[in-house]
Amino acid sequence: MRNINDILKHKENRKLEFKRELPVPEKIAKTAIAFSNSQGGDFIIGVSDENEVIGIDENELTRLEETISNAIYDSSQPVIIPDIFSRP
Repeated sequence: MRNINDILKHKENRKLEFKRELPVPEKIAKTAIAFSNSQGGDFIIGVSDENEVIGIDENELTRLEETISNAIYDSSQPVIIPDIFSRP
């Protein structure tokens, strides 16, 4: 796993997407499918487009992970299985 501080040094591009908060499931799936059709990518939630760490509520981690997994699973064929990580 790459260091988040190293990732934050980069601007968004075709392999890196920052979101302040979790988008709707359709946008999650669209991004995951686009990454999967190229060379992969990192989708980081809790970071602004200006690379400012906003964070997310720790109590929401399980729900967010399930939402992400379900959005991608339900929208991809063949199924895409994402690697999901959280940082304290």
